[in-house]
Amino acid sequence: MILSYLTLTNAIFYYITCPPENTATSNQKGKDWGCMDLYLALTHEHIKPHYVLCGHVHKPKSNKDQIKNTIVLNPGATFDNDGPKHNYITL
Repeated sequence: MILSYLTLTNAIFYYITCPPENTATSNQKGKDWGCMDLYLALTHEHIKPHYVLCGHVHKPKSNKDQIKNTIVLNPGATFDNDGPKHNYITL
């Protein structure tokens, strides 16, 4: 199956290891570990997913942020040792 650019542009979810740069999900202790290309694609609306699910940053400033209409989530962020690490997404 070949995915068209339009399909990728308007996807509901993007799962990517690295969060977009300049977000609370990419910042850990003052260092930004995010991807500038992903950030630019989202801010210029070259891609418009509803959600970006990412990881890579273990203790980000926050496990949730937003760029335009896209919600960026790092469901594996470890802020403490209490309870499971997860996010709920209501569609």
